[in-house]
Amino acid sequence: MLLLFPDFIPEAARQYLFGLLCFLFGFYGVACIRFVDARLSRRRQRIITDEAFRKLDAKKLNEHLKLIGSFCNTLGAAVLGAAFIVPYICNHASPDQVDLRWVLAGLALPCAGHVALRFMKSEG
Repeated sequence: MLLLFPDFIPEAARQYLFGLLCFLFGFYGVACIRFVDARLSRRRQRIITDEAFRKLDAKKLNEHLKLIGSFCNTLGAAVLGAAFIVPYICNHASPDQVDLRWVLAGLALPCAGHVALRFMKSEG
């Protein structure tokens, strides 16, 4: 949390803000997925129920969900790597002095990517 919050903020407030940011990021991701799914569902109702249009809509949704999953995986790997690299560079800390919250955030982001992939639609 060295880079995220300034030093004049007390530790309890830093922990609260970090938890709030994690919650909002997760909430924002789920809200985006639901918005895209609802938007495409409304669009599907307006289009004539032709098989080709249904396949096209499913393909578009699946591509967007794959991008979200890939983004979450990449961001999780970056956070996990930074959880070990940043303390070593700043404080020359050993691996046992790593902040566990960053490690858990780095492990939770790929799980969010897998959840996003659960919303994929069948194209066939």
